[in-house]
Amino acid sequence: MQLRKSTSSYQRQIEIKQSASGRQVTLQPPVTEPEYSAIMLKRIFEKKNERGFTLIECIVAMVVTVVGLLATLSLIAYAVRSYTVSGDLAIANSLAKAKIEELRNLSQAPGGNLTTNTAGYFDQPTSKFIRRWQITADSMGTETLSVGVLPAYPGVLLPEVNVKTRK
Repeated sequence: MQLRKSTSSYQRQIEIKQSASGRQVTLQPPVTEPEYSAIMLKRIFEKKNERGFTLIECIVAMVVTVVGLLATLSLIAYAVRSYTVSGDLAIANSLAKAKIEELRNLSQAPGGNLTTNTAGYFDQPTSKFIRRWQITADSMGTETLSVGVLPAYPGVLLPEVNVKTRK
């Protein structure tokens, strides 16, 4: 294939030879860098007899991409939810342990209930949690302290945290 470009003073020839290792471009006589770039850009943008992607291939590629993105987004949402729940569980556990230590140092009559709010045996240390405790005496004279921390609002994805010890 030969491409001829006319200039004001003489004709320049560009020969493109196909070899086993690839294409070789021979410029005769030597051309300047901008001319070489222009020639190569023209060659790149020449219309070739290559077929593009079909509409079906594009739709399939878009569907695969959308499914992948949706899977990634649901994974991110699950990770954020797990991070929030684990943080809330850590806070609830800390509140239960703090109340156990407080009850060990105070003398309070046996009573309370972990399932309902009993006066004097529950509090709300934060707006997110309700803390209930129960003190039971056994026949050996020791007391069992049980503290339950649960979400203050129903429907929260947080299980109840229960801590139990002997006094």
